[in-house]
Amino acid sequence: MKTNRTIIYLTGIFLVLIAVWAFKTYSPTRDTDLDQYLALWSNFNPDQITQISLTKTGSNLSMQKNGNTWQAEGFDLNSALITDLATNLIKPTNLTLVSLTAAKHADLGVASDSAQLTLSNGTDQQSVHLGLTTSSGRYVRVANADPVYLIPELPAMAGSTTLNDWVDKTLTKIDQTQITQIKLDRSGKSLTLNQKDNQWTFPDNAQALDPTPFAALLSTLSSFTTQGLVPADSAKTFASTPALTAIITQTDNQSVTLTFYSGKDTAMVVSSARAGQYQIASSVLTTFSIDPTSLKPLPLASPEPSAAAGTPPPSPSPS
Repeated sequence: MKTNRTIIYLTGIFLVLIAVWAFKTYSPTRDTDLDQYLALWSNFNPDQITQISLTKTGSNLSMQKNGNTWQAEGFDLNSALITDLATNLIKPTNLTLVSLTAAKHADLGVASDSAQLTLSNGTDQQSVHLGLTTSSGRYVRVANADPVYLIPELPAMAGSTTLNDWVDKTLTKIDQTQITQIKLDRSGKSLTLNQKDNQWTFPDNAQALDPTPFAALLSTLSSFTTQGLVPADSAKTFASTPALTAIITQTDNQSVTLTFYSGKDTAMVVSSARAGQYQIASSVLTTFSIDPTSLKPLPLASPEPSAAAGTPPPSPSPS
């Protein structure tokens, strides 16, 4: 009888050990380093960040969110880039704990005098020190905490206080099917093109035009990416008189005016829809300089032959 109880007891212990082994083997593993880091951001959500401040020795940059647009010093910023920064700081998908103490803060570039980035949601704010970058990521330390983490997916310019690194370099994103009119003014000579039902015409002629000569212009308008803001010391190198003006009107009757200025090696463009002077390649100015003589009507479709027009009907097939 005693032997049976012993067997039952040992069998119970064996089953418990098997259950523990199975739990550890098949249960999802937790990244405790990641959990500890995420706990520091428990009051923050990337979508709710409304202000980001970057501070480095001798320079700083403050970025504010207005609606869905991020701005700094009156200029539109690359909102996707800033969202990426906030998301990977607040909710990284993976990271590596590098150090638990302050011993390596200076070596990793996260000492108290290093670049500091502060995120605010209007109620709370959290600051982090941005350290050195490696091929595996960037060292980050939350302010007033000692642990240093390596986060692999931060934007390369995360610690930059240079406005041009953050400015939105895409000047227009206009779907060509939404354009109703393009008016180009160059050297006092105007060219107007109207679009209706996917056909381009002159204002005084309903004959559809071949869009090939201005296809590159339409493609540029769909994603007009510039080189960035013109440096302050370079603005005077461009002509003071516009080389070309383009007015693009869309189906909602909204219009944007692009004014181009020629320069020695590059060109400059100013948009009525956004602050700033933007630098572009001289070839872009050429793209907008459409020669009216290159515009030709589409060939008229040849009418199908018919019996009424004197064409004999087809012979019946032999049965």
